[in-house]
Amino acid sequence: MTQSARERTLERAWWAAAGLVVTALVGMMLACGGPQESTYVRGEDVPGIDNPAMSTGLDKKDLEKLFQENMSEFYKSRFYRDAAAVPREHSIAIFPVKNETSEHVGPQLQALLSTMETRLVNEGDFDVISNERQQAMLQEMRLQQSALYDPQRAVEVGNRLGADFFLTGKVYDSAERTTDVRRVQYILFLQVLNIERGTVEWQHKSELTKALIPVE
Repeated sequence: MTQSARERTLERAWWAAAGLVVTALVGMMLACGGPQESTYVRGEDVPGIDNPAMSTGLDKKDLEKLFQENMSEFYKSRFYRDAAAVPREHSIAIFPVKNETSEHVGPQLQALLSTMETRLVNEGDFDVISNERQQAMLQEMRLQQSALYDPQRAVEVGNRLGADFFLTGKVYDSAERTTDVRRVQYILFLQVLNIERGTVEWQHKSELTKALIPVE
């Protein structure tokens, strides 16, 4: 056997041994709960996929809970009963919910308000000012969306929009952490303000908790 043939034989033997080592390591990782194969799925492919919490942030299930609780209280309120007695006599604008949390939940809060806006439109008891018109008005007045958190500015925008009321609120959190546990408690305040009088016509507080805990 020539020298080059001997080298090729040794190289093949080395690669075979390396393959056995890699196979053994992968097997050990899988047995110990290490990295496994993943695949993309749709919700209907995996029943209950929306149920597990994936983080301490607000997710679809959390938003649904907040939506159902707040709208249930809203439709039971004296304010709504009085307004519904004369359908479409009053107009309402949906203003942003101010994020006072340490979490990046701005898009989730906007999704919540959009859902509430859709419900109000479909119920037909108010003339609902579209968000697009609101944004156009802010641009016309050369204001940022954050200006709506200023009561005087909000009233000014409301008057320009021709709204009688606006729905808005704030969300706060209380985040705590120990060595192996993280807990975030969210508190959402929603309220309806009378633009002409500056009075609070309806207000409700809802709460939920998310946590990261060790698994036994």
